[in-house]
Amino acid sequence: MMLFLLHITLWGAREIQGDVDKYADLANMKVITPHSFRHSFCKNLDNGGGVEIEVIRRLVRHESIQSTSIYIDPSHAIQMQALNNM
Repeated sequence: MMLFLLHITLWGAREIQGDVDKYADLANMKVITPHSFRHSFCKNLDNGGGVEIEVIRRLVRHESIQSTSIYIDPSHAIQMQALNNM
């Protein structure tokens, strides 16, 4: 009979930031912060995924849609499409 023991490690904020910094250095990237993760997440959902701003607001748990709108920068094509739809 074999007995396997699992070692479970719980990560805190410092451990996560340490790992993120380590991999950012390996990838020759600038310093990555939790804010930059949130910003990228919102922009990717908006620009790449076409997700509505209200859905993004709920995913990032903003109370105000104005907070979420800071992350959203509509592309030129989207702006032109909105004008053409008038």
